[in-house]
Amino acid sequence: MISPSRWLWCVSWLAGTAIQAQPIIWSSSTQKSNNDSLGSQMDAGFSFQLGVFRNGFTPTLSNLSQWPAHWEMAGNTTYNVSASRFTGQINATNNQTFAAGTPAWVFGFRDTPTGSEWILFRHTTWLWPQADPLNPFPLSWSASAANQIVIGSIQPSGPLQMTSAEVKSWPQWQTAELTGESANGPNHDPDGDGIPNLIEFALATPPRSGPPTPAIPVTHVDGRLEMSVPRKIGRMVNLSIEVSSNLTDWQSGLGITQEISNTPTALTVRDAHPDTPLASRRFIRLRATLPTP
Repeated sequence: MISPSRWLWCVSWLAGTAIQAQPIIWSSSTQKSNNDSLGSQMDAGFSFQLGVFRNGFTPTLSNLSQWPAHWEMAGNTTYNVSASRFTGQINATNNQTFAAGTPAWVFGFRDTPTGSEWILFRHTTWLWPQADPLNPFPLSWSASAANQIVIGSIQPSGPLQMTSAEVKSWPQWQTAELTGESANGPNHDPDGDGIPNLIEFALATPPRSGPPTPAIPVTHVDGRLEMSVPRKIGRMVNLSIEVSSNLTDWQSGLGITQEISNTPTALTVRDAHPDTPLASRRFIRLRATLPTP
């Protein structure tokens, strides 16, 4: 038989272990510099979150606009300017979102009305643990160990550790570049250079004046038109390359165009139909569309 005092001691011990749970410590290194995309030191406006992406969503540069809708935060901390680092600690829990084995990520960001700075990284071993209230030994997830970086960069050694990347949505770019301009819609062309605002946004060129839009090479490869489009990393815009035989009906996709390469910095697509004197004339163009909310 357990005496009342012994029973109370057991209850107290169990409660203490439940509170302890298994901690996850997530941080960046000390004595390192961390910069934004312009080379300035990260400031207190940066937040860092530990979390997962719901429903098996895999973040890529091409689906940037969908990240916030799929992101589930487990812990949040702000960047400590005086210590030049971030650090946070939470206790592992299990629920529908944080199922054991789900890839865990660290998402750092600073948002303003005219632009954002993002960095997203993890190590391939950072998997959400099974919640264990009897395991007080912490998991330590450090930025210095990251081997999967989707946006931004991390240097494993040297004085500079993290660098965030610029990310812009159409409204942020519109505010930064077209405030006070009446011709501020996606299809407007305020500087009259023949390039609509949405393409200027996608290629990061000035919409009102400035240098010409970067060259978009169109070449013949095996008798077919091929276009290579330079990409600006971090622009929330969908790019596609379409072809036509009459400048009226434009198409792309299987059997119509062939994707040669699709990287964060360039999209190269080839017409599937030949452009020869014996065939119909062929035309090729770049199209930009805004992501569906």
